[in-house]
Amino acid sequence: MTLRSGPHDQQPWLLASFAMSALVMTAFAAVGGAMSGTGQGQSSVPLMTAGWNPSNRAGRASIETKPYVAATAAYPAGAMAAFAALDDAAAQAAVMREDPPPATPTLGAFVPQVDPKVTPADPSDAESAEPDTQTVAIERGDTLSGLLSEAGVQSSDVQAVLAALKPLYDIASIKAGQNFTLTFGRLPNAQEAASGPSGPVLLSVALKPSIERDIIVERSDGGGYKASEIVKTLTERTDRAYGVINGSLYQAALAAGVPEGAIAELIRIYSYDVDFQRDIQAGDRFDVLFTRYYDDQGTPVKSGTVLHATLTLQGERKPLYRFTHPDEQTVDYYNAHGMNGKRMLMKTPIDGARLSSGFGMRRHPILGFNKMHKGTDFAAPTGTPIMASGNGVVEVAGWAGGYGRYVRVKHDGQYKTAYAHMSRFARGLKAGTRVRQGQVIGYVGTSGRSTGPHLHYEVLANNRHVDSQSVKLPTGTLLAGASMAAFKAEKARLDDVLKATPLVNAVAQRQTNTAQP
Repeated sequence: MTLRSGPHDQQPWLLASFAMSALVMTAFAAVGGAMSGTGQGQSSVPLMTAGWNPSNRAGRASIETKPYVAATAAYPAGAMAAFAALDDAAAQAAVMREDPPPATPTLGAFVPQVDPKVTPADPSDAESAEPDTQTVAIERGDTLSGLLSEAGVQSSDVQAVLAALKPLYDIASIKAGQNFTLTFGRLPNAQEAASGPSGPVLLSVALKPSIERDIIVERSDGGGYKASEIVKTLTERTDRAYGVINGSLYQAALAAGVPEGAIAELIRIYSYDVDFQRDIQAGDRFDVLFTRYYDDQGTPVKSGTVLHATLTLQGERKPLYRFTHPDEQTVDYYNAHGMNGKRMLMKTPIDGARLSSGFGMRRHPILGFNKMHKGTDFAAPTGTPIMASGNGVVEVAGWAGGYGRYVRVKHDGQYKTAYAHMSRFARGLKAGTRVRQGQVIGYVGTSGRSTGPHLHYEVLANNRHVDSQSVKLPTGTLLAGASMAAFKAEKARLDDVLKATPLVNAVAQRQTNTAQP
C-alpha cells in the first residue's frame, strides 16, 4: 500500500505515526473513563509495566496465563478495540517502513558492562609474549657488537653472543650489505624472576655468512647462549641458454635466464676480440653453456662458470671453450683452433655503451674551447657496470676534481687505465685492491664535470695517454704439443655436453606459460 499526501509522498511512515498517536490517545481515554467508573484505575499500572507488548497477540489473548492481565476483563469493549487497533497500526507502520520484525533478544546479544575503574590484565603477565623480530642491515664500518648494542641488547648478552659465535664465525669478517636477524621476547615467569629486571630480552641471532651456511645463536634455559650451524648441500647442474640481442648482450642474456656472474664472465672472455659498441648488431645471437648451483628445493642460488659460449655476429660464429692448461694450471678460453685471443687490455670495459666521443682534440662541451680529449667516452645509463680492462692493482680510488669519482689501475710496468665520472665504486674497492680483467670496479654516473651519464676511459702507456681503440697490445698464444692434444679432448667432451643439454630461453618460457590457459 502506498500513501500519498503532498510533501509527505516519500515518507508514508509519518501518516502511520499520526494514526498511532491518535489511537493511543483514544485507548487511554477509554481506559481512563472505564477505570473512573469501575474503581479499577489502579490496575492500569501493572498493565503497562508487567511486559505487555502490543505486537504480542498471542500473549495478550492467553489472559489466563498472565496474572496481571486479569484486570483487562473489567475494561469496556471500546478500550479493548482501541488497543487492537493500536496493534494493527503498529504492524502496518512497520510494513510501510520496510523494517524487519523485532528480533527476540538472546543471551549473546547482551554485552557485559566493564567497570572503568578496573585495569585490564597486562598481556605481558602471560607466560610468554609474541616475539619481536628485527632485521639489521650491515653498513660500511659497522661491527657486530655495536649493532647489537644499538638494537638494545644488554652488554652482558652482547658478550655472551660473541663468545658463542667465536668457534663458528669470525665476527670481523662481516661485510657491508649483509643482514642478520634478531628476535626479542619475554622469558617465562620463573626464568624472568631469576634473570633480573623484567622486559624483552634477546632470544636469538640468525646470520647467513654464505648461501651454503646458516648460523643461529639461541638463548638457553640457563640464561647463556649457544650457537649452531646448518650447512646446506647444493647440487651443481649444467645449464644452457640462448637468445637474440636487440640491445646489449648483458640485458639479452639476463632476460634469457643467464645469472649475472656468468654474464660478466661472458663479456670478459669476448672483450678481446669483440668491440661491444660497434660489432654487435640487432639480431645477433648468443648460446652459452654454464654451471649453476641449486638448493634442495630446486631453486638456483649460486652462479658457476662458463664452460662454452658462441656469439654469432652478422652470421659469423665465434665459439670459445674453457680449458685448464696442463702445465701452467691456468684456466682460460680458447677458440676452436686452440688459440687464446686474450689481450692485456679490453678495448671496451663496458657493455652496450655508445662511443660518444673519441680520443684527440675537440671543443670542450662545458668549457667551450678546444682541448685535448685524453680518453674515450662511452655513453651509458647510470648504474651500468664498469669493468677493469686488465689484471692489476688499484692505484687511486676517490674523488678527482673534474673527473668526479675516479679509479686508476696499474697493470704492469708499462700500462695503466683510468675510469672517471662514476656514480659509485664497487663494494670494497680501494687503493691497493687487486683486480682481475673483467671484474666490476664501479658504475656509470655523471659525477664531476660532466654533461650526462657516461664513462670517460683512458689508457696510459709509459705514463703517456694513448688512444684506447687503436693502441697495439700483446695478443694470445696458440696451444701446441701435449697441451693441444689435451685441449682437443676437452673440446670434444664439451661438444658432447652441449648436444646433450637442452636449450633454454627464459623469455620464451614466460611467453609460453602466459599463453597457456
